[in-house]
Amino acid sequence: MAVEIKSDLDFVAWGPFIKGYHNEPITRGDIIVASTVWALTCLAALLAVYLAWGQTTASRSPLRSIYVWLIWIELLVCLLMGLECYLHLLKIIKPSKLKTTNEEILQC
Repeated sequence: MAVEIKSDLDFVAWGPFIKGYHNEPITRGDIIVASTVWALTCLAALLAVYLAWGQTTASRSPLRSIYVWLIWIELLVCLLMGLECYLHLLKIIKPSKLKTTNEEILQC
């Protein structure tokens, strides 16, 4: 069996529908596959930046074009979400923890 990387007991899930959940071990092979996919994603993002730059320069007034803004914002958001998922897989970003108790939720 493969060895889990960065075994951390504080990595717990929370929520009303999560019962008996246990974290799946992340092995070195998982990280290699995820790193390969992340590298391919970054290469695709570079191609998208090239195409977005072409769309931006082809626009008559790129700062006023909603289409150009949507291209760049979509690209930025997708890359940030991918980075967040990759950092969570590396256990750099921990899952959220519920800070309130059930009684405090019911009182709201």
